Amino acid sequence: MIATQKGLVVYNPFTKQIIRYLHDAKVNGSISQNSVYSIYQDNRGSMWIGTYFGGVNQLSNYSTPFYSLINQIKAPDYLFNYVTSGLEQDNAGNLWVGTEDGGLFKISMATGGTNQFLNDPRNTRTIGSNNIKTVLKDKDGNIWIGTHGGG
Repeated sequence: MIATQKGLVVYNPFTKQIIRYLHDAKVNGSISQNSVYSIYQDNRGSMWIGTYFGGVNQLSNYSTPFYSLINQIKAPDYLFNYVTSGLEQDNAGNLWVGTEDGGLFKISMATGGTNQFLNDPRNTRTIGSNNIKTVLKDKDGNIWIGTHGGG
Protein backbone atom coordinates (compact mmCIF):
# COMPACT_ATOMS: atom_id res chain seq x y z
CA MET A 1 0.00 0.00 0.00
CA ILE A 2 1.22 3.42 -0.90
CA ALA A 3 -0.24 6.61 0.56
CA THR A 4 -0.47 9.40 -2.01
CA GLN A 5 -2.23 12.73 -2.41
CA LYS A 6 -4.12 11.15 -5.28
CA GLY A 7 -5.66 8.20 -3.50
CA LEU A 8 -4.50 4.93 -2.02
CA VAL A 9 -2.38 2.73 -4.29
CA VAL A 10 -2.23 -1.02 -3.69
CA TYR A 11 0.36 -3.12 -5.50
CA ASN A 12 0.08 -6.89 -5.60
CA PRO A 13 3.61 -8.27 -6.15
CA PHE A 14 2.30 -11.70 -7.13
CA THR A 15 -0.04 -10.56 -9.90
CA LYS A 16 1.85 -7.32 -10.61
CA GLN A 17 -1.54 -5.58 -10.48
CA ILE A 18 -1.88 -1.99 -9.27
CA ILE A 19 -5.19 -0.68 -7.94
CA ARG A 20 -5.80 2.98 -7.10
CA TYR A 21 -8.62 3.73 -4.68
CA LEU A 22 -10.16 7.19 -5.09
CA HIS A 23 -12.93 9.08 -3.33
CA ASP A 24 -16.20 9.22 -5.24
CA ALA A 25 -19.04 11.07 -3.52
CA LYS A 26 -21.56 9.09 -5.59
CA VAL A 27 -20.23 5.72 -4.44
CA ASN A 28 -21.08 4.56 -0.94
CA GLY A 29 -18.03 2.82 0.47
CA SER A 30 -15.35 4.70 -1.45
CA ILE A 31 -12.40 6.08 0.49
CA SER A 32 -13.44 9.27 2.33
CA GLN A 33 -10.70 11.53 0.93
CA ASN A 34 -7.95 11.20 -1.70
CA SER A 35 -5.02 12.57 0.30
CA VAL A 36 -3.81 9.61 2.36
CA TYR A 37 -1.44 10.46 5.21
CA SER A 38 -1.09 7.29 7.28
CA ILE A 39 -1.60 3.54 6.96
CA TYR A 40 -1.69 0.96 9.73
CA GLN A 41 -2.40 -2.79 9.77
CA ASP A 42 -4.09 -4.03 12.97
CA ASN A 43 -3.75 -7.43 14.65
CA ARG A 44 -6.67 -8.81 12.58
CA GLY A 45 -5.19 -7.81 9.25
CA SER A 46 -7.49 -4.84 8.62
CA MET A 47 -5.89 -1.77 7.13
CA TRP A 48 -6.57 1.63 8.71
CA ILE A 49 -6.21 4.59 6.40
CA GLY A 50 -5.74 8.11 7.80
CA THR A 51 -6.56 11.00 5.50
CA TYR A 52 -6.21 14.75 5.16
CA PHE A 53 -9.41 16.08 6.78
CA GLY A 54 -11.35 12.99 5.68
CA GLY A 55 -11.11 10.95 8.85
CA VAL A 56 -10.05 7.36 9.26
CA ASN A 57 -11.14 4.54 6.95
CA GLN A 58 -10.94 0.79 7.42
CA LEU A 59 -10.25 -1.63 4.59
CA SER A 60 -10.73 -5.33 5.37
CA ASN A 61 -9.20 -8.06 3.24
CA TYR A 62 -8.06 -5.52 0.62
CA SER A 63 -11.53 -5.29 -0.87
CA THR A 64 -13.99 -2.44 -0.98
CA PRO A 65 -16.03 -1.01 0.49
CA PHE A 66 -14.08 1.23 2.80
CA TYR A 67 -15.68 1.78 6.18
CA SER A 68 -15.48 5.19 7.75
CA LEU A 69 -14.54 5.01 11.42
CA ILE A 70 -17.18 7.61 12.23
CA ASN A 71 -19.94 5.29 10.99
CA GLN A 72 -18.41 2.14 12.40
CA ILE A 73 -18.10 3.10 16.05
CA LYS A 74 -20.02 6.38 16.23
CA ALA A 75 -16.87 8.38 16.89
CA PRO A 76 -17.43 12.11 17.36
CA ASP A 77 -17.60 14.19 14.19
CA TYR A 78 -14.82 16.51 15.35
CA LEU A 79 -12.30 13.66 15.11
CA PHE A 80 -12.51 14.01 11.35
CA ASN A 81 -11.80 17.74 11.23
CA TYR A 82 -8.07 17.04 11.46
CA VAL A 83 -5.25 15.58 9.41
CA THR A 84 -4.71 12.00 10.60
CA SER A 85 -0.94 11.75 10.98
CA GLY A 86 -0.46 8.52 12.92
CA LEU A 87 -2.30 5.30 13.73
CA GLU A 88 -1.40 2.52 16.18
CA GLN A 89 -3.18 -0.25 18.09
CA ASP A 90 -2.31 -0.98 21.72
CA ASN A 91 -2.24 -4.41 23.34
CA ALA A 92 -5.81 -3.97 24.60
CA GLY A 93 -7.08 -3.45 21.03
CA ASN A 94 -7.63 0.31 21.30
CA LEU A 95 -6.87 2.42 18.23
CA TRP A 96 -4.70 5.49 18.87
CA VAL A 97 -5.15 8.27 16.33
CA GLY A 98 -2.64 11.12 16.13
CA THR A 99 -3.82 14.31 14.46
CA GLU A 100 -2.27 17.57 13.40
CA ASP A 101 -3.59 20.23 15.80
CA GLY A 102 -6.32 17.99 17.25
CA GLY A 103 -4.13 16.11 19.69
CA LEU A 104 -4.31 12.39 20.32
CA PHE A 105 -7.42 10.19 20.36
CA LYS A 106 -7.80 6.80 22.01
CA ILE A 107 -10.70 4.85 20.54
CA SER A 108 -12.01 1.70 22.18
CA MET A 109 -12.82 -0.70 19.37
CA ALA A 110 -14.86 -2.79 21.85
CA THR A 111 -17.18 -0.03 23.08
CA GLY A 112 -16.72 2.84 20.61
CA GLY A 113 -15.74 5.16 23.46
CA THR A 114 -13.36 7.98 22.57
CA ASN A 115 -10.89 9.93 24.72
CA GLN A 116 -9.11 13.01 23.42
CA PHE A 117 -5.74 14.06 24.86
CA LEU A 118 -4.77 17.72 24.41
CA ASN A 119 -1.87 19.91 25.45
CA ASP A 120 -2.49 22.20 28.40
CA PRO A 121 0.47 24.57 28.80
CA ARG A 122 -0.35 24.95 32.52
CA ASN A 123 -0.13 21.19 33.11
CA THR A 124 3.15 19.36 32.49
CA ARG A 125 1.36 15.98 32.65
CA THR A 126 -0.42 16.56 29.32
CA ILE A 127 0.94 15.84 25.84
CA GLY A 128 3.64 18.27 24.71
CA SER A 129 1.85 19.54 21.62
CA ASN A 130 -1.47 19.03 19.81
CA ASN A 131 0.43 18.59 16.54
CA ILE A 132 1.10 14.83 16.53
CA LYS A 133 3.49 13.60 13.85
CA THR A 134 3.74 9.89 14.69
CA VAL A 135 2.30 7.23 17.02
CA LEU A 136 4.27 4.06 17.78
CA LYS A 137 4.08 1.05 20.09
CA ASP A 138 7.30 -0.30 21.58
CA LYS A 139 8.15 -3.96 22.31
CA ASP A 140 6.74 -3.60 25.83
CA GLY A 141 3.39 -2.31 24.54
CA ASN A 142 3.92 1.32 25.52
CA ILE A 143 2.42 3.93 23.18
CA TRP A 144 4.78 6.74 22.19
CA ILE A 145 3.96 9.91 20.28
CA GLY A 146 6.20 12.30 18.41
CA THR A 147 5.02 15.88 18.12
CA HIS A 148 5.96 19.06 16.34
CA GLY A 149 7.24 21.56 18.85
CA GLY A 150 6.53 19.49 21.95
CA GLY A 151 8.89 16.54 22.03
